Amino acid sequence: MVIAKIEISGTNATVIWSKEIPMGLVGGRVQIEYTDERWNTLNKTVVFRGAVTKDILDNGTDIVIPAEVLSRSGINFYVGVYGTDAENNIGIPTFWAKVGVIRDATDPNLDPNSNPDLPVWARLLERTPDWLAQPGSDNYILNRTHWSAIEKVDRTFDGNLEGRTYLSIANGYTFVKITDQVLTEVDLIGSTVVLRTFSAPDEDATIIITESMIQDGASEGYPALLVGEFIVSAYADFDIYGLHIEKGVYFLYYAEDGVPVGCVYSLSALPDEEEVVHKLDNKYLDAEWMANCIDGSEVILEEAVQPFSGTTAQQNFQFNLEAGKTYEVTWDSDVYQCIAGQISEDYIVVSYMGNAHILEEEYPDTGEPFCIACLSIMGIQLMTQIASAEESTEHRICIRQVGKIRNRIPFSFLPQSYVFPSDFRYTGVVDDELEKAYYHLMRGGNVFANYGSKRFKVLMIDLDFWDGMFHNLVMTNGNCIMMWSKETGWLKHNKTSFMLDGEGGKKYRIAINSSGALYATDVTNQTIYA
Repeated sequence: MVIAKIEISGTNATVIWSKEIPMGLVGGRVQIEYTDERWNTLNKTVVFRGAVTKDILDNGTDIVIPAEVLSRSGINFYVGVYGTDAENNIGIPTFWAKVGVIRDATDPNLDPNSNPDLPVWARLLERTPDWLAQPGSDNYILNRTHWSAIEKVDRTFDGNLEGRTYLSIANGYTFVKITDQVLTEVDLIGSTVVLRTFSAPDEDATIIITESMIQDGASEGYPALLVGEFIVSAYADFDIYGLHIEKGVYFLYYAEDGVPVGCVYSLSALPDEEEVVHKLDNKYLDAEWMANCIDGSEVILEEAVQPFSGTTAQQNFQFNLEAGKTYEVTWDSDVYQCIAGQISEDYIVVSYMGNAHILEEEYPDTGEPFCIACLSIMGIQLMTQIASAEESTEHRICIRQVGKIRNRIPFSFLPQSYVFPSDFRYTGVVDDELEKAYYHLMRGGNVFANYGSKRFKVLMIDLDFWDGMFHNLVMTNGNCIMMWSKETGWLKHNKTSFMLDGEGGKKYRIAINSSGALYATDVTNQTIYA
């Protein structure tokens, strides 16, 4: 069944005609006509976006729609094409062609017992995914390209800088990052270094590292070990002389007057096999799976000793509490089970658990020796604070959510960052993209968005899983704050802080701290100058 015909010309994808799209359609097809001769020599990847996003490498003109894409009703169905030449030197993406809305339709797959021969994708909808399963196992999720395994790795460096992270120092010295792994002094002593001269690659020199060759940079204020002038092992990120050094091992690459001379080829202290994590491709992030709830528990604050000043933890935390959810708090040696509550005044919301009497005497004393409170303004989570009933210098704390929890991909499998493919200035906020970005923020990743010619860091996305409404998005480029809400659209603030009025004459300044997080300051009794 052909449901649409799409014409491709340059970067434009135009729907010539389309039919209504029923949910659950298997074997549906889209006809694609390429009217621009530039596309004749390109390899074409047809991208379908609906309940999930799927790529089909096909140079034909009659393309079958993957059934998973049409497995959910009430969402838009898009088609686009990406073309590349044989050498991948040319890439032409089209704009999305909106075919229509996937409509609810008869679905026998709602009864998984009625037909054991249903398509695999239909059976998956009834099963809890195992994000840690290896490819090929029964519980591996189709088309998810992530797993971890012990694999052979090549830690040699032949002088090719392409695709490498490197730091150009001075006088022809460049240090090239080889691995994120950290080596200690014990690891380095006695290991061998192979030095390669490019003019004589068959005459490598071998050096055995001795204790006298290793210098600890901690004495000069930077966390790294230096082996002579040819290897750096940074055991933490740091900045020096205007350069940002990431944790890992670096080899020397040397050039004279722009002519490459030689490099460190290998270091025996680096193992030839390690656990390799294959990251999940952004296009496979699936909101339906992620919103799925299962019985279990999830750590939202890892067990650790937290320093206190008086009765308040010294740091603000970024985790959130959901009102009505059950949490298990380990406080020193005791375990407490709490149900989160909520206090609302206008658009200021405090979600809390534990003994609210610690914060405000008007609330009854429920006996817990702590109160954990999350402050949000206009749906923007600003901070989470932990308070103690008695003064102390530290407490050992762990927090878990228990009961029905969302099924999430472990952070180690998520890409470290996500960039919105849409330009917000021209296309606005796209629901599917927001969902993907939201999961990155939830798991500690970085999210970026383009607004015209400027790149912004996204600080907050407030997403409601169940009705699909997106309440707020906040982003900044260091010079201004951009806010979007479902009620008012885009609001631009030309400064890195702005004022909000609260109940009872309260005033708050919302700003960005040095780490890029939002925070609120009560300025009710302060004199505010324009």
